[in-house]
Amino acid sequence: MRGTKVPDTDHVVRHTKRSNILPTGRVSAVAFMLRPSMPDGKPEEYLSVNWLEHLHPADTDTQMRMVRDEFAANLRLSRSQKLLRLNVGTTTRNVAEKMEDGRHISVHHAELPTSPSHSGVYDCRPDEEMIAELIAETVIGIYDAIAAPPS
Repeated sequence: MRGTKVPDTDHVVRHTKRSNILPTGRVSAVAFMLRPSMPDGKPEEYLSVNWLEHLHPADTDTQMRMVRDEFAANLRLSRSQKLLRLNVGTTTRNVAEKMEDGRHISVHHAELPTSPSHSGVYDCRPDEEMIAELIAETVIGIYDAIAAPPS
């Protein structure tokens, strides 16, 4: 169920495997593909992301620490996993400008009981492969899912 629309000025992160980071440093579109089948047999309705400003209004370091804590409470994290940071407005505009059908994806808060910042990127079907490519073009940061120990 779609909740509050995430503002265009805000940021989200997508959790992915290191193998989705290409040797060139670019992010593979695979990191943004919808799953064709969920445990209930239905296709994935939206692309799961986490809303950073929901966790903290402005400080990126604090946001990343808090989202890592949220992921650690829900997933088995490893050093090989990554978090991909996106600006909502840049991403949605890139898709709207480059999709021939003028597609407008949207990002909405979709809080889960164990994940208060959980959100979703909606309206990625049909043409989810092309949309995944366009989303991948807008990644503005790649972070380790487990923070490096302080030096």
